[in-house]
Amino acid sequence: MSETTTSVFDEIKNRVDLADYLSNHAGVELVSGGPGTLEALCPFHAEDTPSFKVTDARSGEPWKTWRCYGSCSTGGTVIDAVMQREGFETAFEAIELLNELYGLGLENNTKRFEKFKRTVAEATTQIEKADAEMRSGSERATRARSFLHARGYTDETIEHFGLAVHTAFSSAGRLAIPIFDRANHPISMSHRALFDRYPCASCGVEVAAKDIAGRRHKSEAARKKGLEEIDWQTCPHCEAPKDEARIAWLVRQHPKYMNEADYEKSKLLYNEPSSRRALRKDEDVIGYFIMEGYADVWACHQAGQRACSSYNGASISSWQAAEAAKLCGASDPDRPLILIPDFDQTGIPKVRTNIEEIRRADPNVEIQVVANLSTSGDSDSYKDLGELLSRRGADAVAQVLEENRISADEWLLREVLDARNPKTGKPFHSKTRQMELCSQILSGVHHRVAIDHLVPVLAGQWGIQEPQARDFVYANITGRESLPAEHLMKDVHQAQAEAIAYLRDDFVIPHGFESLDRCFPGGGARIAQLSLWLGKSGVGKTALMLQVLANMARRGVRCIFFSLEQPAAQLFMRMTCQVLAIPMDEAIELIKNEDPRLAEVRETFERLVIIDNVPGEGQTEMVDMSAGRIHKIIHDVNLTRFPEPAQVVAVDHLGILKVGSDAPRNVQNDELQAAGYIMQELFSVCKATKTYFMVLQQLPKDVKQGEPIMSGDMGRGGAKQQDFADYVMGIWRPEQRADLDDEERIALEGQYKLYPAKNRHGAQQLCHLYFDRKNLRIMEALDMMPSHSAVGSLDSADGAPVRIGSGDGEDDFLAIEQAQLERAQNPPSDDPPPERAQSAPAAAASPQIDLRVSPPPPLPVADPNQSDPHVPLDSDAILGLLGVADDSEHALEEEFFE
Repeated sequence: MSETTTSVFDEIKNRVDLADYLSNHAGVELVSGGPGTLEALCPFHAEDTPSFKVTDARSGEPWKTWRCYGSCSTGGTVIDAVMQREGFETAFEAIELLNELYGLGLENNTKRFEKFKRTVAEATTQIEKADAEMRSGSERATRARSFLHARGYTDETIEHFGLAVHTAFSSAGRLAIPIFDRANHPISMSHRALFDRYPCASCGVEVAAKDIAGRRHKSEAARKKGLEEIDWQTCPHCEAPKDEARIAWLVRQHPKYMNEADYEKSKLLYNEPSSRRALRKDEDVIGYFIMEGYADVWACHQAGQRACSSYNGASISSWQAAEAAKLCGASDPDRPLILIPDFDQTGIPKVRTNIEEIRRADPNVEIQVVANLSTSGDSDSYKDLGELLSRRGADAVAQVLEENRISADEWLLREVLDARNPKTGKPFHSKTRQMELCSQILSGVHHRVAIDHLVPVLAGQWGIQEPQARDFVYANITGRESLPAEHLMKDVHQAQAEAIAYLRDDFVIPHGFESLDRCFPGGGARIAQLSLWLGKSGVGKTALMLQVLANMARRGVRCIFFSLEQPAAQLFMRMTCQVLAIPMDEAIELIKNEDPRLAEVRETFERLVIIDNVPGEGQTEMVDMSAGRIHKIIHDVNLTRFPEPAQVVAVDHLGILKVGSDAPRNVQNDELQAAGYIMQELFSVCKATKTYFMVLQQLPKDVKQGEPIMSGDMGRGGAKQQDFADYVMGIWRPEQRADLDDEERIALEGQYKLYPAKNRHGAQQLCHLYFDRKNLRIMEALDMMPSHSAVGSLDSADGAPVRIGSGDGEDDFLAIEQAQLERAQNPPSDDPPPERAQSAPAAAASPQIDLRVSPPPPLPVADPNQSDPHVPLDSDAILGLLGVADDSEHALEEEFFE
């Protein structure tokens, strides 16, 4: 559309208020319909219930619009309202009426309004002349009609688009194509060659029109330089002279397309007025088809899809993209914008460009692409819709438009996956690069993706299972609301099947500590469960996690460890200490010398992938690690490192994770709320990836070192962070209590306690472990006991039994440790202990907290006839085996824990 046309329309709509025209000149009684909306009975059809609405400016346009939601099912601006009310066929007539009604004085603006009127008048004259020639029955008219019939176009199509014969440029005639602007004003006429080539009358070999035009250009260039001219009118094949070859007239058949009057092609969509009507009124319209050329539009129309336009350029312009998106959004219901490329070397690369341009104009418009022009059982290929119509007919075109559409995102994905190295024929991108590019594409998805199309494509390309591919797609889609809800719906039979699978023995993931795993139903955790492990700095949370991961890895469990605080190098030193049971200085020497014994370490952790987010060589800064990024990395690991999906994910630690950029502002600015929010996000990731999550959290300073961790809300996120955890494990080492003297600390050295402060699926039972500071290993306390020992109640220094289970769990824990300290300070004499008194009935009836680590046979079991069901604990034996570390070992521990 010309700048003149656009500016006239805009000035009318800017200066004439739609509500004023409707109220004062159309007799419409408008009432308030809410903020920015007016309502009324539709003035264009009879009705009893108001369906007519006027809305304030939207989409960046400064004028009001109207729409009838009743039988009219149409709408527009003040110009459209005038055309509808007065029965005008063109907006030109509406402009003249509004100009007169409101005294706009546009007749005095000759530089714009007069030029526009002149453009319309000249174009109308040219179109009428061409139409008269087409209806005359002349040889040129017959030739033009035969040209169109041969390509499959019917008389109805010819009549609808006003196709005719242009005679001014070539005596042989050219096909005339009327051009109308968005308001259906004729503004120009394009004409197309009727002959792309023609046989030489002498030799019979076809000569291309562009070759004749090229020869003439060379001849004229030679003449201007004073060189010998070539006779361009001779046959280039047999050199027959002009009169014998009879091909010189082909020069007027080049170029293929020409415009009679200049207009701004980038601001016009061919066939837009008809497409607008079809989008509003034609129920059979699939969407708004956008293609490259005129002939494709004719083919699309003839196949029954009347909402179709062409951009007639190298690619769609920003104006055309915005206009097309707006038309799709104005349809009821919203219909997709469907691109049909030319399937050649220039057309295919344009698809990505066009998709990007449209999304810049409107990120929310749904875009589809016709993926190919082949019909079922047809192995032939076709360049465009026009060629398909000429060779297979309108039914084939209709079938392609109906069946061969895919989402724009699938097109972009296939583009990445199908790219080939032109020399080797192998994939152009590596698997890792393909994943990266596909992730970028999916991150921009705002509409439901045809998952049934994408999943098999990705699974086949990368050699993975379809569930993994589906998880990859879902993990990267930002528009979560676009995901189908069908997978959420399960009947009772599916629920039973999943329960059976859930309770299988191989579904359980043991931690490797019998006392701990007994707290979990079936002897271990399960996938899609989330655990939070709370402990003070220096308690050995990382050492515990490495020990658990080693235990799991030995059983073949696939694990991912997000190390956000310690680099992989330090983790490997710790692994070496634990696996080989050697002190750190010895481990360092083995690593320096690349000792063969390190093979055992590598074999133990063969199924572990470390995500090292600590700056070091090749990494200058930490990546902001959020739950969303963890989700993506899990899928990347599944696709590149493991033959099957990971089963366990460990995160060290919660305090270093960041909230995503889409988190509420109050969460982003509040550390306490952030912890709870991140746990909620990790809960979703845990469920989506079907992994068992173990998340470490460092407790705040107000929690005393060495004190029992019995509550799940002791972390920075408070109660909210434990709401999404299946388990919350408290971790402490009694020897780290600040109120102990050296002798007391020695008595408790090595004790490592775990307590399930929250256990959604099992019992709360204290777990006694042993920490060896020499080699950083953590093991069952039972493993450090002589074979005749068992865990039970404690005797105090005076030999009297210490009753456990009086009601306050924390007091129980402190009572055990206090009893151990008293025993260390006041060793028992060699005299036999006094006879144990019978427990009082009230005490016997009091609730008991089971603090025992039940040993496997042949360890003794308590006599059931005894009133006290607990087995006596030989605390002297335990304390004798706890060991005393020297100062250097203590310093080494502090170096790696702080």
